[in-house]
Amino acid sequence: MPFNRTAAMRKLHSVAKTRGLDHEAIRDIATSLFRLPQDKQSIAALNNIQLGQLLTHIQNPGSVAITTVQGGPTHRQIWLIKRLATELDWDSNPERLAGFIARQAKGKTHLANCTVYEAGKIIEGLKQLLAQGN
Repeated sequence: MPFNRTAAMRKLHSVAKTRGLDHEAIRDIATSLFRLPQDKQSIAALNNIQLGQLLTHIQNPGSVAITTVQGGPTHRQIWLIKRLATELDWDSNPERLAGFIARQAKGKTHLANCTVYEAGKIIEGLKQLLAQGN
């Protein structure tokens, strides 16, 4: 079943209203969750995966972890990518991992925007770099 963006936006605002959140509060939550740049602080600028994650976060305010939605990378893939990046000593330079993700995932610089397939390619690429000793 395809993702219905309009229905998700309606549900987001409905759930937020029941929780006592206005549009500004929703935007602030989205900005903090996804580290949106100052010029793109709009809920409409979120992709479908991020919109689904925001809705999940608003529905379950006690939840710490953001879940993957609609074909995004799994928690295990995210964990493995972070572990491999740490083993490659890329923790001190996050731009290096972002550049690698962009090369492997056709210009997507953030892991949350990748598909499961693209995350798999990123993992395999990181494993090869680790095997080469880079």
